[in-house]
Amino acid sequence: MLFGEMTEFAIECEVVDQVEPFIYCRFRFWLAGRPIGDYLHENVLGTLVFCAQSFLRYRGQRRLPSNVPGETEFERLTALTQSDNPVTMQMALRMGARSRFALHEVADDAVGSMADLYVIDGEGEQMILAKAPRSSDEVVMTAVPAGRVDAILDGFVQWSGDIRVQGFEGSGSGL
Repeated sequence: MLFGEMTEFAIECEVVDQVEPFIYCRFRFWLAGRPIGDYLHENVLGTLVFCAQSFLRYRGQRRLPSNVPGETEFERLTALTQSDNPVTMQMALRMGARSRFALHEVADDAVGSMADLYVIDGEGEQMILAKAPRSSDEVVMTAVPAGRVDAILDGFVQWSGDIRVQGFEGSGSGL
């Protein structure tokens, strides 16, 4: 199932198996026409949904704190969400930085192990910042209309709820 537009931002998810009480699926993001994530990796759908709901709690609240001179937004977010400095970690925990900004946390096994994706709310838009693979020097920045990432995640969460109620045979996955 595809949520969103591959050429802009999308989530692709396909249910592949059910072993009570777990539903297993494949999952990846699409950003500016590029797939991000290991689509062959099987994920537990309920875990993806829980993480998506955690991200959605910060809808409209993804503005960065004041700027540090010479540091890009991507560098600031990486430092904030991945630091081992105790002071920075405490600040990140207080503001829920990983759940708030780190979109790759939604699918940590399939996406987060190979890429960093962050979302920042701006005036009339959401900015998606991505580095995939992590070893890349290139940071891809894609602007989408305000609330678009959240709306796509909402659609994914709704769809997954329907699957859990109906069973995955009714998911349109072709299985």
